[in-house]
Amino acid sequence: MSETLDTLRRAAERNATDAEGWVRLARGAERAGRVDDALAAWARALAVEPAHDAARAALAAPLVAHPQRATWFTRVATLLLDAGAPALAEPFLRQALWLNPHEEVALLRLAELLAGRGRTAGRIVEWDDDKRRGTVETAGGQRVGLHGAIARDSGQPLHDGLPLELTVTDSVRGPVAADPAAIGRPELPFGPAAEAYVTKPRIQRPESR
Repeated sequence: MSETLDTLRRAAERNATDAEGWVRLARGAERAGRVDDALAAWARALAVEPAHDAARAALAAPLVAHPQRATWFTRVATLLLDAGAPALAEPFLRQALWLNPHEEVALLRLAELLAGRGRTAGRIVEWDDDKRRGTVETAGGQRVGLHGAIARDSGQPLHDGLPLELTVTDSVRGPVAADPAAIGRPELPFGPAAEAYVTKPRIQRPESR
C-alpha cells in the first residue's frame, strides 16, 4: 500500500467516528486500484453514517452489476459486519440465501446474528409433505425435527433445501424447530431494484467457487 494510503488509513483510524475520513481512504484506495480496500473503507463510512449517499452507492455498485450473484451479497454483508454495522448487514445475508440457499458463509454469519435473539439459521434436509414432517440441519450442524402445526407457520410451502430461521427447543422426541420462518427476499436498504430478480429460479445449485 502506498505511503499516501497508509497516511489516509492512520487518519481514518484516529478519528474512527468521522465518516469523511473513511470516505477519503475509500477514494484513495479506488485511485490506487485497491478495490477490496476501497469497499472496506466505504463500509466503515456507512457504519458511522448509515445514510451516507456516496458510501451506499459504492457498495451498491457491484450488487447492481451482479444482482443474481449470492456471493456478492455475502461479500457486502461481511464488509458491513466487519465494519460494525450488523443491522445493515443482515438483509444482505438474507438476500444471499434467497438467491442461493447453499451459500454457506451467509448461513453461518446469519446464524451468528440470530444467536443474540435466541434463534439460529438452517436448511430443511428432508421433508415429507404427506406426513407433514421432516428434518432441519442448523448452521452449527445440529439436526432437529420439523413437523405438524409448527410447519404450517413457516410462511411458504416447505421443501428440501429451503433455508429457515428457527428456535431449537427440546421435546420428548428430541430437539425440534420452533417458530420456523422461511428466509425469503428482504427489503434491502440499498442495491438492485426489484425488477433485477424477476427471472430468479426458486432454488439454485451451489455457485462455483
